[in-house]
Amino acid sequence: MSNIHYYLVRPYPNGVNRIKDFKERGCIGIGWSDLKDVSGMGEQELRAALEKYLSASNKKKLRSTLGTFKIFCLDLKVGDYVIAPENKMGDIHIARITSGYYYDEDAVGLDFAHQRKAEWSDVIIPRSKIAEMNNKRLFGALKFPGTAANLQEYHSELAALLEINTAKETNCRNEGSATKISQLVKASYPLRLNVYCDVSFPADMTPEEARRFATFISTLSFNPSCKSD
Repeated sequence: MSNIHYYLVRPYPNGVNRIKDFKERGCIGIGWSDLKDVSGMGEQELRAALEKYLSASNKKKLRSTLGTFKIFCLDLKVGDYVIAPENKMGDIHIARITSGYYYDEDAVGLDFAHQRKAEWSDVIIPRSKIAEMNNKRLFGALKFPGTAANLQEYHSELAALLEINTAKETNCRNEGSATKISQLVKASYPLRLNVYCDVSFPADMTPEEARRFATFISTLSFNPSCKSD
């Protein structure tokens, strides 16, 4: 099972599309720059800082803003992927996180001082390609209006979309670690007469992982002219 995680982060700090700036600087960032550096803060410390910061603003924003900072500052790890959609129906940009959180004073004026280094892919995915996957839940998740969201529920679909070899990625992330990759177990499913589908699974696959895989399989269709009963 891959250790890679996938997150949505909208490239609109303070409502301005900064995707070009992010790619030029090799980073990704979020707004609220006048909150200053939050390095080393845990979730409770972030909450306290945001409660003070939002005291003169709308307290209803606390929950969503805290969720954004938790994902961006605490949850994201080096090697994770960021899905950055332009608007609700625009193109989707992809970045790989390459650093921990830091605060960039030089970006305060642009209001994305809260940053992480990122390696941006040259591949830009049109929203129509997501629609072709016939996964309404993923399509809807990418329209999420907030700044950041956890997309790990769709890790299989996103890995396939980005053509990521998750077994290879797991090897890279576990290199030098005491954790060993689970032994793979091969299974062959008789889809039709004389047609078999060969799949490899980790030997310790959990029921929850099996259900996610089943959901992913249910989204596959290579002959749209054929309708199920």
